[in-house]
Amino acid sequence: MIGKLFKASVVGIIWSYIYIFATELLLYYLWNFDYLSPQDWQTINTFWEHGGVIKTGKDYLFLLSLLLIVPLWIVGWKYLYHKNYLEILLWPINAYNRYIINRYGNESKRILLKNIGTSMKIEEEMKQKTEAIKPIEWKEADKVRQAVSEKISSNQEQ
Repeated sequence: MIGKLFKASVVGIIWSYIYIFATELLLYYLWNFDYLSPQDWQTINTFWEHGGVIKTGKDYLFLLSLLLIVPLWIVGWKYLYHKNYLEILLWPINAYNRYIINRYGNESKRILLKNIGTSMKIEEEMKQKTEAIKPIEWKEADKVRQAVSEKISSNQEQ
């Protein structure tokens, strides 16, 4: 519980800083409007009180951008809360690895899988050859063993 709260607060602080900076630049660049400045809001209030009317598409886009500042901030915060940060932190290393693989990996020799089939055939041939070889039967050794066992048994009877 505390870990989730800590993660949410850290993500919220970092996301808020980045989001406010980006939206400030965007709104200032597009409409010369600083939404953190009370003077700019006073200008809009004065315009509205003196019968200002929203006429053009640019005015509608300006109004829409002002209305979407908070909902997009919340959606972005929620989205970033559910991201895997280890993946984000390791992104530069992974990007470099992909670059090296694409640069040098295409020229390297590859192992063809069809070579595996020929090695399996050789293994089967070796197996058949070893099964064909039968052990030599030692008939004379069996005769010697039988003679020794007979002598031992005859000595024991005496």
